[in-house]
Amino acid sequence: MRPSLDCWQGRTEERQKIREWMADGNIRLIGITGLGGFGKSTLAAKIYEDDSGEFDKKFWVDVSRRLTFSELARRVLLRLGLSPPTVEAIPELSLVDALVNHLREGRHLLVIDNLESLLQQDGQWLDAIYEEFFHGWLGCGGKSVILVTTRERPDLPEIKLQWLPLPGLSPAEGANLLGALGILGTETELLDFAKKAEGHPLLLTLVAGFLRAEEESNPQISHLQRYGLADVAQLVTDEKLKGLHRGKIDIWMRLVLDASFNRLSDKLQRLLLNLSVYRIPFNAAMADVQLPGEEVSERDLRQLARRSLLQEERDNNGGRWFQFHPFILAYVKQKAGDLTEAHQKAIAYYKENAKSEPWQTISDIAEYLEVFYHCYQMGEYDDAFNTIRLCANFLRLRGYNTVRVELYGQLVKAWQQNNSESWKFAASLNNLGNAYYSLGQYQLAIDYLQQSLVIAREIGDRNGQAKSLGNLGNAYYSLGKYQLAIDYHQQSIAIKREIGDRNGEAKSLSNLGNAYYSLGKYQLAIDYHQQSIAIKREIGDRNGEASSLIGLGSASDSLGQYQLAIDYYQQSLAIKREIGDRTGEANSLIGLGNASDSLEQYPLAIDYYQQSLAIKREIGDRNGEATALFNLGNTLAKLGRKSEALAAYQNARDLYQAMGLDADVQNAENAIQSLFRKTNIWMSLPKAIVGFLLRWVNRLWRLLHTFLRQ
Repeated sequence: MRPSLDCWQGRTEERQKIREWMADGNIRLIGITGLGGFGKSTLAAKIYEDDSGEFDKKFWVDVSRRLTFSELARRVLLRLGLSPPTVEAIPELSLVDALVNHLREGRHLLVIDNLESLLQQDGQWLDAIYEEFFHGWLGCGGKSVILVTTRERPDLPEIKLQWLPLPGLSPAEGANLLGALGILGTETELLDFAKKAEGHPLLLTLVAGFLRAEEESNPQISHLQRYGLADVAQLVTDEKLKGLHRGKIDIWMRLVLDASFNRLSDKLQRLLLNLSVYRIPFNAAMADVQLPGEEVSERDLRQLARRSLLQEERDNNGGRWFQFHPFILAYVKQKAGDLTEAHQKAIAYYKENAKSEPWQTISDIAEYLEVFYHCYQMGEYDDAFNTIRLCANFLRLRGYNTVRVELYGQLVKAWQQNNSESWKFAASLNNLGNAYYSLGQYQLAIDYLQQSLVIAREIGDRNGQAKSLGNLGNAYYSLGKYQLAIDYHQQSIAIKREIGDRNGEAKSLSNLGNAYYSLGKYQLAIDYHQQSIAIKREIGDRNGEASSLIGLGSASDSLGQYQLAIDYYQQSLAIKREIGDRTGEANSLIGLGNASDSLEQYPLAIDYYQQSLAIKREIGDRNGEATALFNLGNTLAKLGRKSEALAAYQNARDLYQAMGLDADVQNAENAIQSLFRKTNIWMSLPKAIVGFLLRWVNRLWRLLHTFLRQ
């Protein structure tokens, strides 16, 4: 929902300044800052609607309910024209790069409203991925512009950005706003009141709403005196207001809200208080459930909107939706007290309207996320856990790891405060650790997984122990501690066999195969992958089967069994394409490229690398893109296509540098220097001799590498 522009007034200078910044070409981020109620969102909406004709596409995102970056990025990428399967295939760790790169490709406007919802009180970020995105955009953005509204400035480098502190309206603009809202009075009266109100748009709107409701036929500004609301300078001397550490405008707005609320009917008072449990826009159907046995209509909601207690907007289909201004929401919640029954009614509504599987996007599970929120607000943590458990696999498989971190992080925090030792607490710790693992934060993952293991052992939860042990093995594997990973996987598989968990056993066998491969024990790796694939085929796990096939291909390649490796990679590729796994498809193609290169089928290897590279770029996987480029450079160098090889190496190096992967940067740099040396030494030799020598050097290197790994 964007703020209504029906009564737009003024802001001529501010709009002109923002238009100049957007046209500058060197400014990538514009921020509108100011106190709550000053009209930041309304100004952004005006820019969005009327001053953005130069942009190819534009997007409005409200993050006031702590929208995760994953959700924001996927929504924008879909609007940019990417297909749903492509967007869903982008790993969460690659979403920052994917969004930055696709915004760079065109001239787009992205408005992010209520950015302060993502910040701590000291201006630091609640979600590190948002910080990474903004830093990445400022560092390498293109012609697109990001416009944010916020009460607090985030900690960002002061480059290629501009901040616009938003003041109140001028007296003339304030007077015009009152007139547009239907308030009568002489020009002097309206100007005088707007000046006393310091041009505060929300205060002016609340006053107008109050007068329209109380003085329907003749809403004169001077009639405020009848209600004791004409001049805050007199009001702040009231005994009941002493000791309130607020500005005069804040006090004035609260007094106007008190007057408006007290004049509502009992039904509308109860309705307004109950509606405050909703954190997202609501319609008449959602409002109706809050007063069972009493008919709640759209007219009731519009009556509250007429008093400016709610904001009203229409959707694309003409439906009416309502929500609170943040200041008014805080006021109503403070007045409401215990809202347990209202939360329960909201839960019943969302459960009744929840979508059934299969789910395609996170929007399909929106009702479950709202049920989780309301259960959590009531302190019903077991119910919150049970709710999110229904869609846990969807979140994991689709890569919504920041969503998992937020949800399980809330549960873990609550149960830690209550000193819980339930299996659900252990499972939440385990899921939180897995989410951090998927985000590449391995040490943090280990900390939570160890906590989960301790509780699972204390309460005798064998299944929980096996899961925590296996996940610890994965985390240590990613840190390069392969023997420690093997120890954890061996403990995990023993329990899984004991309790008859065939799927878990297959996963552990595959993980053991990966660990032994990394230790150079290729035949042992093959044995474990073959045991794993047998079980996965037995239980019908197609994705797991394809992953094990990739493991078999890698081990066979390292043993010099190149044609066998190609067979495994081809089988994996067919399955990955069948199930729509774009990341897995790209990985299978890289494997095929490696095996073809080993067989000296260089044109075929190049074709596979280029196919993989196209997918990696499409889904924004920078690490995979760099790997494909580096391998492509190796093959091009063997064919003597030095300029193309050099470009591939340099592009790979630049990507590695951007990701902070120093070891990979050095490998790419070594390849570049080696290319230069070979060019200088052999530039006078016939190409046939050079190719022959390169092939033998490559073979000797692979044999030596295999010997050293074993």
